[in-house]
Amino acid sequence: MKIYLLRHAQTGPNVSGEMVKDYSKCGILPQEPGYWACCRNFINQYVTPNAIFCSDTLRAKQTAEMIYPDRHACTENQLDDFDCSKAGPKKFWEMTREEFDEKVHIEESEIWSTITLLIDNLAKLPENSLCITHGLLMKALYQYAEYPMDEISIYNLLTKPKKQIYNLDLMEFDVSTGLSYGANLDSHIKIYSFQDYYTNNFGSTYYN
Repeated sequence: MKIYLLRHAQTGPNVSGEMVKDYSKCGILPQEPGYWACCRNFINQYVTPNAIFCSDTLRAKQTAEMIYPDRHACTENQLDDFDCSKAGPKKFWEMTREEFDEKVHIEESEIWSTITLLIDNLAKLPENSLCITHGLLMKALYQYAEYPMDEISIYNLLTKPKKQIYNLDLMEFDVSTGLSYGANLDSHIKIYSFQDYYTNNFGSTYYN
């Protein structure tokens, strides 16, 4: 059974790299005509969603509304992002690991438990559901599946993830494979690039 996760659309902090105090209230940026239809067509290459879910954040809700204005998206707290609000306004790539970790106290065990709970919840959703969520969560899920013995930290997911996931990239995730820690799910996770699709159709790229 496949579930599809989509990283929300671009926000101001995605462009600036600054960490903001209340990112849950941060909205998405306006886009040029045809952008959202392009995104919907991109998703439809891989799935026609049976149901749409999104995290309980403004940027995820707005993404759902822009791509699917005629459909209702149910909020799902398990799709919420890791809380990095205590990092302050400094750009994360200008911070050292020690400086970041001193402000953002998210232990490795908390990251793993968040991901295992996410997997359990995804398995309960209708087949071919679309879940609009966050880059950190998707990067952590990818690392859980592909590199379970490596150290994982929020700082590394931000600065040097095992797999980069950009705004509106789509992750196809097979939840019917007996998931467990270190299951080596290389053949069960696929990531599709919206940037490539957008460039091929519009002849230009965008920063994300």
